[in-house]
Amino acid sequence: MRIKFIIPLVSFIIILILILSASLFYVESGNQNYRIFQKRFTRTKSISGDFYNYNVETDASAIRAIISGLKLNKELSSLFATGNRNAILEYTAPLYKELNCDYNITHFYLTGLDRVNILRVHAPDRYGDTINRITTIKAQQSKKISHGVELGVLGTLTLRVVTPWYSNEGKLIGYLELGMEVDHIIDRLQKLLGYDIDLFIQKKYLKKNQWKEGMRVLKRRIDWEQYDLLVATKQLANPIFQSFIKKKDLNETSFDGSIQSYNIKDSTYWLLSVPIADVQGRNVANMLMLADTTFEVNVVHRTIFTVSIIIFILAGMLLTLFSRQLNKVSQHIKHDENLLKQMATKDSLTNLYTRRIFNDQLNAEISYSKRYSTTTSLILLDIDHFKKVNDTYGHPAGDMVLRELSNRITSSCRETDLACRFGGEEFVILAKNTSTKGAADQAERIRLSVETRPFDIGEGKTITITISGGIASYPDHADLDTDLITITDKALYTAKKEGRNCVRIAL
Repeated sequence: MRIKFIIPLVSFIIILILILSASLFYVESGNQNYRIFQKRFTRTKSISGDFYNYNVETDASAIRAIISGLKLNKELSSLFATGNRNAILEYTAPLYKELNCDYNITHFYLTGLDRVNILRVHAPDRYGDTINRITTIKAQQSKKISHGVELGVLGTLTLRVVTPWYSNEGKLIGYLELGMEVDHIIDRLQKLLGYDIDLFIQKKYLKKNQWKEGMRVLKRRIDWEQYDLLVATKQLANPIFQSFIKKKDLNETSFDGSIQSYNIKDSTYWLLSVPIADVQGRNVANMLMLADTTFEVNVVHRTIFTVSIIIFILAGMLLTLFSRQLNKVSQHIKHDENLLKQMATKDSLTNLYTRRIFNDQLNAEISYSKRYSTTTSLILLDIDHFKKVNDTYGHPAGDMVLRELSNRITSSCRETDLACRFGGEEFVILAKNTSTKGAADQAERIRLSVETRPFDIGEGKTITITISGGIASYPDHADLDTDLITITDKALYTAKKEGRNCVRIAL
């Protein structure tokens, strides 16, 4: 056994020594060293561009989901139709504050049919101007939701999502726009790579006075004359980056996404330039990344003199540490993956799936039903007079009711059903391959279980609540997922209107 173990171990050490020795001498060559860094940063540039584009599309999808929720708000539709700025602002200001805090939304526009701005919720003092941005014009022309990154007059790059807005009667009354600045994507990338990164806007797409005013509004450093052709979007923390950029001519050749290496005194730097395009396909900005490779270059030079000693130490420790560390890392990765998956898919209070998961599954299930001619039903449930529970017994008691109701809903579902928290006190069940009657029977069983069994709210107290339910099915009531949600919501509204504590099927 020892021989069988020692022979592979010795062979492994010898091979490792040969490989590392050859690699070190290979890296020592100046040309080869340059190629290694060139290949590495070419890959980094490509990943950075992909990272930026992926985050833009991910953020756009998140904003679309938020807009889908806002479209269900009938009160907001009614206010929008009136055009009363003060009333709209009073209603939307808390919404914007929540969206800004939770989802990093920085722009909230309500615009009329003529593209004249009715209200900027994020800047209510500015209104009455005509919105001529491409995303708004596309939404107006196509009557569909549009999105893209655009350069604003204040000199910031903003991801904008614009959607036509219809009144409760189905009449087009204007356009809703939500947006977020892309700076947070740059911050994410900087944390990921550990490089100094900034977004530089090309001056030819800006107006000097408007840009300066924008920097004042954003409380950022104003220095239009710092560079000839570009302006920085923020004050860089690393003074080396500033001095480096000042010494180099940022001309047109810097805008093509090139990778350049520079030696300044005893230091080595690599400058990566990633072009950033707007919704029109124009390269309006460049994401510049400065990587300090001084330490790595010095390490290569020093390593060749110390490799002989280090290699035997590492080889002896490698086998013993590898299995232990691999096991620890695997456990951490598994734990983090499970935690991230749960955070992304489950509501923290009720442990039901989130609305985002519901929307994805509903779309997929309707596609399946269309292909295989099956029936998909929705059950939308809402707690009657839930506000009274919170007002009378407090929000902790309300949370206990929500958790217990979630448990009862889950226990009534089949393995193929998907139970989700749809809103504050609203819950939805996606009943796959279930007829309208089957869904109605299931909803009625849940309603009875809620009505007949009191809810524990702590301290030995129990209360009795009731719920109302709405039922609709594909293809009996709708052909699209959004229509099916709307029709199910109308059935729930009918149940509320007819006295609550009942279940109604869509007409």
